[in-house]
Amino acid sequence: MCHYLTNFVEISYLSQMLRWENTAPPDGRKGHLDGKGEVNSQISRLAYVIKLIARDDEVRVYSTFERHTRRNDGRSYISRDPSWMNAPYELTSGWYCEGGANIKQKQDWIDSVKQLGLSPLFADCFDDFVEGKRIDKTIVSNIAVSDIEQPNFGEWRTTLTNREGYSRVRELGEAIARIKNVDVDKAVAAVAQASKENLKLWRSNAKVKAAIAEIRAERTAAHAAKAESSEELEIDLNLE
Repeated sequence: MCHYLTNFVEISYLSQMLRWENTAPPDGRKGHLDGKGEVNSQISRLAYVIKLIARDDEVRVYSTFERHTRRNDGRSYISRDPSWMNAPYELTSGWYCEGGANIKQKQDWIDSVKQLGLSPLFADCFDDFVEGKRIDKTIVSNIAVSDIEQPNFGEWRTTLTNREGYSRVRELGEAIARIKNVDVDKAVAAVAQASKENLKLWRSNAKVKAAIAEIRAERTAAHAAKAESSEELEIDLNLE
Protein backbone atom coordinates (compact mmCIF):
# COMPACT_ATOMS: atom_id res chain seq x y z
CA MET A 1 0.00 0.00 0.00
CA CYS A 2 1.25 3.52 -0.85
CA HIS A 3 2.00 5.52 2.30
CA TYR A 4 1.96 8.97 0.75
CA LEU A 5 -0.49 10.93 -1.36
CA THR A 6 0.23 11.25 -5.07
CA ASN A 7 -3.11 12.52 -6.35
CA PHE A 8 -2.90 16.28 -6.92
CA VAL A 9 -6.51 16.86 -5.85
CA GLU A 10 -5.98 15.06 -2.54
CA ILE A 11 -2.73 16.94 -1.99
CA SER A 12 -4.54 20.24 -2.59
CA TYR A 13 -7.13 19.32 0.04
CA LEU A 14 -4.38 18.32 2.46
CA SER A 15 -2.45 21.57 1.89
CA GLN A 16 -5.56 23.54 2.78
CA MET A 17 -6.07 21.44 5.91
CA LEU A 18 -2.48 22.22 6.88
CA ARG A 19 -3.18 25.92 6.31
CA TRP A 20 -6.09 25.62 8.76
CA GLU A 21 -3.79 23.93 11.28
CA ASN A 22 -1.27 26.75 11.00
CA THR A 23 -3.72 29.66 11.26
CA ALA A 24 -6.64 28.48 13.41
CA PRO A 25 -6.82 29.09 17.16
CA PRO A 26 -6.22 26.04 19.39
CA ASP A 27 -8.88 23.31 19.39
CA GLY A 28 -11.98 24.49 21.20
CA ARG A 29 -10.98 28.17 21.10
CA LYS A 30 -12.75 30.94 19.25
CA GLY A 31 -11.48 33.11 16.42
CA HIS A 32 -12.82 34.70 13.26
CA LEU A 33 -13.39 32.39 10.31
CA ASP A 34 -14.19 34.15 7.03
CA GLY A 35 -15.16 37.25 8.99
CA LYS A 36 -17.51 35.50 11.42
CA GLY A 37 -17.02 34.32 14.98
CA GLU A 38 -16.30 30.58 14.99
CA VAL A 39 -14.86 27.91 17.27
CA ASN A 40 -12.14 25.63 15.94
CA SER A 41 -14.07 22.41 16.59
CA GLN A 42 -14.63 18.96 15.16
CA ILE A 43 -17.73 20.10 13.29
CA SER A 44 -16.13 23.25 11.85
CA ARG A 45 -13.16 21.19 10.61
CA LEU A 46 -15.45 18.50 9.18
CA ALA A 47 -17.61 21.07 7.39
CA TYR A 48 -14.53 22.83 5.99
CA VAL A 49 -13.20 19.71 4.27
CA ILE A 50 -16.63 18.70 2.99
CA LYS A 51 -16.97 22.16 1.42
CA LEU A 52 -13.49 21.82 -0.10
CA ILE A 53 -14.44 18.52 -1.71
CA ALA A 54 -17.81 19.87 -2.89
CA ARG A 55 -16.37 23.08 -4.32
CA ASP A 56 -16.30 21.93 -7.96
CA ASP A 57 -19.37 19.66 -8.00
CA GLU A 58 -21.73 20.40 -5.13
CA VAL A 59 -24.65 18.34 -6.39
CA ARG A 60 -22.67 15.11 -6.82
CA VAL A 61 -20.66 15.48 -3.61
CA TYR A 62 -23.49 16.51 -1.29
CA SER A 63 -25.83 13.93 -2.78
CA THR A 64 -23.24 11.22 -2.16
CA PHE A 65 -22.84 12.29 1.47
CA GLU A 66 -26.63 12.41 1.81
CA ARG A 67 -27.00 8.81 0.60
CA HIS A 68 -24.25 7.50 2.83
CA THR A 69 -25.34 9.34 5.99
CA ARG A 70 -28.98 8.25 5.83
CA ARG A 71 -30.56 7.11 9.08
CA ASN A 72 -33.10 4.34 9.60
CA ASP A 73 -35.93 6.89 9.52
CA GLY A 74 -34.89 8.05 6.04
CA ARG A 75 -33.37 11.34 7.18
CA SER A 76 -29.73 12.12 6.44
CA TYR A 77 -27.13 13.76 8.62
CA ILE A 78 -26.03 15.78 5.58
CA SER A 79 -29.14 17.15 3.95
CA ARG A 80 -31.06 20.13 2.58
CA ASP A 81 -33.60 19.56 5.37
CA PRO A 82 -32.20 20.86 8.68
CA SER A 83 -35.61 21.09 10.38
CA TRP A 84 -35.10 17.91 12.44
CA MET A 85 -31.44 18.47 13.32
CA ASN A 86 -30.44 19.31 16.89
CA ALA A 87 -27.62 21.62 15.81
CA PRO A 88 -27.72 22.25 12.05
CA TYR A 89 -24.38 23.48 10.71
CA GLU A 90 -24.51 25.31 7.40
CA LEU A 91 -22.43 24.11 4.47
CA THR A 92 -23.12 25.78 1.11
CA SER A 93 -26.03 26.14 -1.35
CA GLY A 94 -28.69 25.26 1.21
CA TRP A 95 -27.00 22.10 2.51
CA TYR A 96 -26.50 21.38 6.22
CA CYS A 97 -24.92 18.76 8.43
CA GLU A 98 -25.86 17.70 11.96
CA GLY A 99 -23.51 19.63 14.23
CA GLY A 100 -24.43 17.61 17.29
CA ALA A 101 -23.09 14.29 15.99
CA ASN A 102 -20.55 12.34 18.03
CA ILE A 103 -17.08 11.45 16.75
CA LYS A 104 -18.09 7.90 15.74
CA GLN A 105 -20.87 9.30 13.55
CA LYS A 106 -18.50 11.86 12.04
CA GLN A 107 -16.01 9.09 11.23
CA ASP A 108 -18.75 7.19 9.40
CA TRP A 109 -19.45 10.29 7.31
CA ILE A 110 -15.75 10.72 6.57
CA ASP A 111 -15.63 7.18 5.23
CA SER A 112 -18.05 8.32 2.51
CA VAL A 113 -15.23 10.11 0.69
CA LYS A 114 -14.13 6.72 -0.67
CA GLN A 115 -17.42 6.66 -2.61
CA LEU A 116 -16.24 9.88 -4.27
CA GLY A 117 -13.04 8.23 -5.51
CA LEU A 118 -10.76 9.55 -2.78
CA SER A 119 -8.20 7.20 -1.27
CA PRO A 120 -8.31 5.42 2.10
CA LEU A 121 -5.13 7.29 3.05
CA PHE A 122 -6.81 10.62 2.42
CA ALA A 123 -9.80 9.44 4.47
CA ASP A 124 -7.38 8.70 7.33
CA CYS A 125 -5.92 12.22 7.05
CA PHE A 126 -9.42 13.68 7.04
CA ASP A 127 -10.24 11.65 10.17
CA ASP A 128 -7.11 12.88 11.98
CA PHE A 129 -7.85 16.48 11.00
CA VAL A 130 -11.41 16.34 12.36
CA GLU A 131 -10.23 14.72 15.61
CA GLY A 132 -7.74 17.55 16.06
CA LYS A 133 -4.60 15.45 15.52
CA ARG A 134 -1.60 16.89 13.69
CA ILE A 135 -1.46 15.89 10.04
CA ASP A 136 1.71 14.09 8.96
CA LYS A 137 3.22 16.34 6.29
CA THR A 138 5.51 13.52 5.07
CA ILE A 139 2.62 11.76 3.36
CA VAL A 140 2.65 14.39 0.61
CA SER A 141 4.71 13.45 -2.43
CA ASN A 142 7.04 15.97 -4.05
CA ILE A 143 4.52 18.34 -5.58
CA ALA A 144 4.97 22.08 -5.02
CA VAL A 145 2.28 23.05 -2.54
CA SER A 146 2.86 26.70 -3.51
CA ASP A 147 1.37 25.88 -6.92
CA ILE A 148 -1.95 24.86 -5.36
CA GLU A 149 -4.80 27.35 -5.63
CA GLN A 150 -6.22 28.30 -2.25
CA PRO A 151 -10.01 28.51 -1.75
CA ASN A 152 -11.81 31.75 -0.96
CA PHE A 153 -13.00 30.40 2.39
CA GLY A 154 -11.46 28.83 5.49
CA GLU A 155 -9.40 31.91 6.40
CA TRP A 156 -8.86 32.36 10.12
CA ARG A 157 -8.22 35.64 11.88
CA THR A 158 -7.61 35.01 15.57
CA THR A 159 -9.67 37.08 18.00
CA LEU A 160 -7.41 39.44 19.95
CA THR A 161 -9.17 39.07 23.27
CA ASN A 162 -6.31 40.79 25.09
CA ARG A 163 -6.81 43.99 23.03
CA GLU A 164 -3.21 43.91 21.90
CA GLY A 165 -2.58 45.45 18.49
CA TYR A 166 -1.89 42.84 15.83
CA SER A 167 1.65 44.12 15.17
CA ARG A 168 2.58 43.69 18.84
CA VAL A 169 0.97 40.25 18.94
CA ARG A 170 2.89 39.26 15.81
CA GLU A 171 6.15 40.60 17.23
CA LEU A 172 5.81 38.71 20.50
CA GLY A 173 4.75 35.56 18.64
CA GLU A 174 7.80 35.76 16.38
CA ALA A 175 10.08 36.21 19.38
CA ILE A 176 8.62 33.19 21.19
CA ALA A 177 8.80 31.12 17.99
CA ARG A 178 12.52 31.88 17.71
CA ILE A 179 13.22 30.96 21.29
CA LYS A 180 11.13 27.79 21.29
CA ASN A 181 11.89 26.86 17.66
CA VAL A 182 8.21 26.43 16.82
CA ASP A 183 5.98 27.52 13.94
CA VAL A 184 5.48 31.32 13.91
CA ASP A 185 1.77 31.21 13.08
CA LYS A 186 1.12 28.78 15.94
CA ALA A 187 3.04 31.02 18.37
CA VAL A 188 1.13 34.11 17.18
CA ALA A 189 -2.19 32.30 17.65
CA ALA A 190 -1.17 31.34 21.20
CA VAL A 191 -0.19 34.93 22.00
CA ALA A 192 -3.48 36.26 20.61
CA GLN A 193 -5.41 33.99 23.00
CA ALA A 194 -3.15 34.54 26.02
CA SER A 195 -4.26 36.17 29.26
CA LYS A 196 -2.96 39.59 30.31
CA GLU A 197 -0.97 37.88 33.07
CA ASN A 198 0.84 35.60 30.63
CA LEU A 199 1.52 38.46 28.21
CA LYS A 200 3.07 40.47 31.02
CA LEU A 201 5.15 37.47 32.11
CA TRP A 202 6.37 36.71 28.58
CA ARG A 203 7.24 40.32 27.77
CA SER A 204 9.29 40.64 30.96
CA ASN A 205 11.40 37.58 30.10
CA ALA A 206 14.99 38.53 29.26
CA LYS A 207 15.21 36.12 26.31
CA VAL A 208 11.97 37.45 24.86
CA LYS A 209 13.17 41.04 25.23
CA ALA A 210 16.40 40.16 23.43
CA ALA A 211 14.55 38.38 20.62
CA ILE A 212 12.19 41.34 20.16
CA ALA A 213 15.15 43.72 20.01
CA GLU A 214 16.75 41.48 17.39
CA ILE A 215 13.54 41.37 15.33
CA ARG A 216 13.20 45.17 15.45
CA ALA A 217 16.85 45.65 14.46
CA GLU A 218 16.40 43.31 11.50
CA ARG A 219 13.32 45.21 10.36
CA THR A 220 15.07 48.56 10.72
CA ALA A 221 18.00 47.29 8.64
CA ALA A 222 15.61 45.92 6.00
CA HIS A 223 13.77 49.26 5.77
CA ALA A 224 17.07 51.12 5.51
CA ALA A 225 18.29 48.81 2.73
CA LYS A 226 15.04 49.28 0.86
CA ALA A 227 15.31 53.06 1.19
CA GLU A 228 18.87 53.04 -0.15
CA SER A 229 17.88 50.97 -3.16
CA SER A 230 14.91 53.18 -4.07
CA GLU A 231 15.19 56.02 -6.55
CA GLU A 232 16.06 59.45 -5.20
CA LEU A 233 13.00 61.55 -4.50
CA GLU A 234 13.13 64.93 -6.20
CA ILE A 235 11.15 67.65 -4.45
CA ASP A 236 11.06 71.22 -5.70
CA LEU A 237 10.36 73.44 -2.68
CA ASN A 238 10.37 76.68 -4.72
CA LEU A 239 12.53 78.40 -2.13
CA GLU A 240 14.00 80.94 -4.53
